[in-house]
Amino acid sequence: MSSPLFWSQPLKYCAWAARERPAYFWSVVVGATGPALMPIVPPIRHMLGDVDPAPVPVTYPGTFGRQLNRALVEENLRYDREREREFSN
Repeated sequence: MSSPLFWSQPLKYCAWAARERPAYFWSVVVGATGPALMPIVPPIRHMLGDVDPAPVPVTYPGTFGRQLNRALVEENLRYDREREREFSN
């Protein structure tokens, strides 16, 4: 028996592929369900009480960032005062 062509008889082809080449057939079926379930699964997760994890920190925790920020603020204030003096004269 020759294999049916997919575009002319898709259901018959799927039945043939499931019987004659099950590994290929089920690989395609499982692979196609992933993208299909992407918009469906997150709302179900949230309804069941699952919460998204906290975002990963992008800075190192500690006082260095605060000290650096304070130094930058002071430097900007100093620069602004100097500019005001230049323009006021």
